Amino acid sequence: MSRFAQELYEIAANEVTQHNVVRGIMAKAFSDAGGDEKKAIAYYMEYRAAQLAQEAREELRQKRRAATGAAKQRAISRFRPLGYGALSAVLWLFGLFALLSGALVLFHALDQLTQGEPGVLGNVGLVMFGFALCAFGPIVCGYLAVKCVKAATRK
Repeated sequence: MSRFAQELYEIAANEVTQHNVVRGIMAKAFSDAGGDEKKAIAYYMEYRAAQLAQEAREELRQKRRAATGAAKQRAISRFRPLGYGALSAVLWLFGLFALLSGALVLFHALDQLTQGEPGVLGNVGLVMFGFALCAFGPIVCGYLAVKCVKAATRK
């Protein structure tokens, strides 16, 4: 018998000698013993040791689960700034791309308008699209990039 099992039986035996038994377990032990008090005490110690062993296993399982969760959190917190930083950089690049492409579209449409080429209504729509791309693309990407930087520095 292992030292751990011996300790569990000692706890159960101490409960019996101190008349501090778990009533539900003692009732089952008494029932299984057919009313024999000495057998009931032996059953009680067996059942109680098994219950204590189960509780010890569950406590160990919870400690392991907590340690695993803490390790996962450490790993996430280690790579979070890198991931959000990379995402932030990509968003800034998208914003810059939106600004430049919107400016090109805007200048192309304005050039066509000043030269009086046909399809003026199409060119006005192109001007509006270019302006929207220049104005709102960088704003949205910049806003999202700032949110990423804040999330990366969050504890």
